[in-house]
Amino acid sequence: MSEEISAYCFYGRPKIGFTSKGKLDIYCAVPNGKMRPGDRFRAGCEECSCTRTSWSCCGIGYKTGLTVMPGCTKKKLDYCCYQFLNNTNPYIACSPVQCPPPFTRQHFTPVKNIYTNFLYN
Repeated sequence: MSEEISAYCFYGRPKIGFTSKGKLDIYCAVPNGKMRPGDRFRAGCEECSCTRTSWSCCGIGYKTGLTVMPGCTKKKLDYCCYQFLNNTNPYIACSPVQCPPPFTRQHFTPVKNIYTNFLYN
């Protein structure tokens, strides 16, 4: 039995600098763009989040890792979903359809920097 493994997570630390107006600028430079602490987004089968101390982008749905069900094959479906189907009869489901949980985008809320009393923005 062979299966394509497509699990991954990328991690990093936020960038810290100053805006042209001298305000503290903290952001996460993630593979799909730039995020602010508190932001979360989902693109394709990848979910990214940014905090003041780190960022991460990880595969979701069928990209969460190697999953095996004896006698069954994992079939990729739309919206990052998957289902295990019987090896001898693909019309027989071995599992219900598995999908990532619904996503609610979170936006950045300014918080005080405990070191400088500047607002992150």
